[in-house]
Amino acid sequence: MMINSAGLSDIGCKRMVNQDFFCIEDRLQLYIVADGMGGHRAGEVAARMVVDSVRNYFVALDGDRSHPLPNKHDKSLSRDANHLLNAVVYANRQVYQASLERPEHRGMGSTVAALLFTANTFVAANVGDSSIY
Repeated sequence: MMINSAGLSDIGCKRMVNQDFFCIEDRLQLYIVADGMGGHRAGEVAARMVVDSVRNYFVALDGDRSHPLPNKHDKSLSRDANHLLNAVVYANRQVYQASLERPEHRGMGSTVAALLFTANTFVAANVGDSSIY
């Protein structure tokens, strides 16, 4: 499968701060878009944390997706799907923990849409209203 990737974000006309972040990681075949929750504090911080956390999860695997899964994994999902799910759960924990540590981050949150390509298919995950088409 040949993948061509590109990314672009625009603040639009309503907001003063761009809360969109994305990651194009061709080497890992990982593509992520996160959008901070508008109207909540520090959405841009949450979105950046989500992208960084999901990416860092896969960087830590160093391309070895045969890496053992945690004891609590979904047996109905493929290994790659479990890794993507674990990466999103990890990102959620990071954002939640950061929201507790600093008053200016309380209530922050982000959507996420992520694609992980495999040898013959892909795995998609999304949380919130960031869709994958």
